[in-house]
Amino acid sequence: PNIVSIDELMDEVWAGRVVNVETVTKRVEMVREALGDDSHEPRYIALVRGHGYRLVCNIESLKQPTDDADIDIGEPSVTHKEGGLTGGRRIALSAFLGLILVAAVYVAYRSLLSSPVESPQLSVESVTRSAPPVHSIAVLPFVNMSSDPDQEYFSDGITEEILNALSAIQGLRLTSRTSSFSFKEKDVPIPEIAKALGVAHIVEGSVRKSGNRVRITAQLIDASNDRQLWSDTYERALDDIFAIQDEISAAIVAALKEHLELEVEAAPRVIAAANTEAHDAYLRGHHLLVRRGQSNVERATRELEKAIELDPDYAIAHAELAIAILLQRQYDKNKFSKADVVARAGPHAERALVLDSTLAEAHAAAAFVLWFEDNLDEALSRFRQAIQINPNYSIVYTWMALISMKIGNYKEAFAAQEIAVRLDPLSVPAINNYSSSLIKRNRLDEAEQELEKLAALSPAAHANIRANLAYFRGQSANVILASLDVLQLGPERRDRQAELSYQFAAVGLASEALAILEHRP
Repeated sequence: PNIVSIDELMDEVWAGRVVNVETVTKRVEMVREALGDDSHEPRYIALVRGHGYRLVCNIESLKQPTDDADIDIGEPSVTHKEGGLTGGRRIALSAFLGLILVAAVYVAYRSLLSSPVESPQLSVESVTRSAPPVHSIAVLPFVNMSSDPDQEYFSDGITEEILNALSAIQGLRLTSRTSSFSFKEKDVPIPEIAKALGVAHIVEGSVRKSGNRVRITAQLIDASNDRQLWSDTYERALDDIFAIQDEISAAIVAALKEHLELEVEAAPRVIAAANTEAHDAYLRGHHLLVRRGQSNVERATRELEKAIELDPDYAIAHAELAIAILLQRQYDKNKFSKADVVARAGPHAERALVLDSTLAEAHAAAAFVLWFEDNLDEALSRFRQAIQINPNYSIVYTWMALISMKIGNYKEAFAAQEIAVRLDPLSVPAINNYSSSLIKRNRLDEAEQELEKLAALSPAAHANIRANLAYFRGQSANVILASLDVLQLGPERRDRQAELSYQFAAVGLASEALAILEHRP
């Protein structure tokens, strides 16, 4: 009784695949290892020579696998075919397959701390699935051609200031810095970059800084055919850096108007500082701030403070300093109290607004302060003002979504997330938040499409969303396997530890469930 032949196992587990008896034997050994079973004195699985395997345990107590379980153990998913087995032998086979499931989970758990997960390379395939709008553009990071590699902050800063100048153009969709800079120092053809970013045009160039001289080359490219629409080279004294950037922005706008019939009342202008030293300090601070991380934010704060010392009326430096101060608390809540950072950041946000009420960053900084004061309605209103000034300010859409979620306005939150991921298609936070909302709306296939991007950008975020997606699909084994990946990449994830413990218990691994709870930090 309860004997399952090797042929039946092959047909059920490896249907359509050519496998041998050794494959089955190895899987049975894996099951025994997971259960602590002994082949000489079996408590669960006994070999019946010439026939197959027999379950010697109480099979009614074993949890049967769900039909839609999709377990990635290097083999195809288990499927149940009509006919062939009935009664006790069907139950026996189902129980046996359940043990294979348990074994798969066990092996993954055992290797949690010893098997590194490799980060896949970024692929532009299937990142965007529709033709980009004609009035869309991305500014790639200008290449640092200076002899000093430490001048990279300068070339990045030039890129971002041109990007920011273009971002205020109504009717022009501009990809955010995060996504554009993800292709920095990568040898990817322009048409492929444009496809990944969902844009029709690309701006690229180079910067060479030597002493008090700077040389900037820029070009505008039609990505559909890799054709150059405009290019020019500018070489001036460093004192004229703002004039050069204004000229480049104006030239790009002129080219866009000529080739795309884009209506622009006036060419955008770069926000100038009173002197090059203040501008240089601001560029260093901004370069550090966008990289995030505790050390970078602290260093950015010092550079931005220096910029303001050199130019007390530098509006954008005040705005970014306010944001940097508030972010310090995010990394060290023990060192920086909420009241302290608000007291320090508030005056800089207010000063930025007084100096330039048309500056989107100033409104964003003021909104951030209001957010820290738990004045969410006013913060949301101020963020909306920033968007009116700069409709391409992608991170603000992410912040708006977070506040909207907190006050229960889920419809507006989801709309903001959609815009954020469109403007910044390779941003991990944007994709993460959008994917999570898609899952909650039971739009699981769309969430899975977004998941493809995260696999290359952030293995940890990818594993976490994968676990959530599996949970909503009722695939306990996949929740476990994805959660194991999350913990391997980020052992401090207490929420995922709790979920993993629950799922272990659900498949009958009580001791492993307790072990997970006991080792929570």
